[in-house]
Amino acid sequence: MLTIDLDDLLRHAEKQSVPGILAAARAAGVLWQCRKESCRHDNPRGRELCSECGHDQKGAPLHDIRPGLYRGPEEDWLDLRQVVTGHFADQEPRPDAVTFLWAGSDDEACWSESAVTVHYGGHIKESPASLDDPAVCEALQVLTDFEAPMYMGKMRVALPARPSAVTSGV
Repeated sequence: MLTIDLDDLLRHAEKQSVPGILAAARAAGVLWQCRKESCRHDNPRGRELCSECGHDQKGAPLHDIRPGLYRGPEEDWLDLRQVVTGHFADQEPRPDAVTFLWAGSDDEACWSESAVTVHYGGHIKESPASLDDPAVCEALQVLTDFEAPMYMGKMRVALPARPSAVTSGV
């Protein structure tokens, strides 16, 4: 079967043929189009979130991921969200979400504080420094005590938006 690099194809295509090429790529499952009405950006297969706006393939905003059967009491999730939000309180811009990875051997497995992914809209970056915060560690441990996740599980905590500044009508 012939394999063509989509970027090369688009780079060499005439302008009027680009929409047809993109439609064919979407139909073939090579691309998915963001369903957020104000975005509609094309993203490669395998990308979980839109690289333009950060919404998922269904057009929904960034949300929590609670791995497998691992749920834990809702109040423990709220505590985790609060301490992670507090950890990033002074950071500008504050991330939209933080993803933790369950890693390590069976006896030593834990939520990694060094392999943290920080989400900013559609852009992600590996945290440059360890998320070494005792309050975050404790909140993660409380959830782990409820039920340990499966190997290489991911947990994403969506952070609340900052309150907008209230402006007076004067």
